[in-house]
Amino acid sequence: MADHGDFMGEHHMVRKGMFHYEALLHVPMIWYGPGLIENQFVVDNLAQTVDIMPTLRDFLDAEIPESLPGRSLKPILQRQEVDDLDHFVFSSSLFYDLPDYILKNGEIPDEEKDMSLHSRVMRMPEKLDENKRTASIRNPEWRFVKTTGYPSELYKMDGNWIERENLATKPEYADVVASFEERMAKIWPE
Repeated sequence: MADHGDFMGEHHMVRKGMFHYEALLHVPMIWYGPGLIENQFVVDNLAQTVDIMPTLRDFLDAEIPESLPGRSLKPILQRQEVDDLDHFVFSSSLFYDLPDYILKNGEIPDEEKDMSLHSRVMRMPEKLDENKRTASIRNPEWRFVKTTGYPSELYKMDGNWIERENLATKPEYADVVASFEERMAKIWPE
């Protein structure tokens, strides 16, 4: 596994950045356990790095303390049916404000005209600001993003044009936004 993915052209960017898009957050997790895990199968359940320790403890038949974050993936890895509809994964990061020319491809200095958006962002001299945070939570159907100083974002994760249309302000999704706001407040107080 890895700590992040890469844009590879998604959202007109390459490499990584401080954005909470699926291209960066969706990273394969590969498990190998002869005699414990069946070879060569793929699941689409959501998992996080915090799930590694509970999973290892479960395979070792060791106690999993309630205070340990994450969940055991052992049932999933042993091909048991797991209802993940209510399971959420969380991510967070710090950021700094980007000037409009970086975000909107406006008045780009001549020396940066041929650079990708990512390269322009990475050249920024500003430092990350501990008061400016982005966090997202995701379940199999939705991704909800909160960023300090910006409107909330809600994306339908149906595999088509991922994270292209922010649905957070559409009245028909008000209940979805409210439920994510409530869940986010429990794990990421502002």
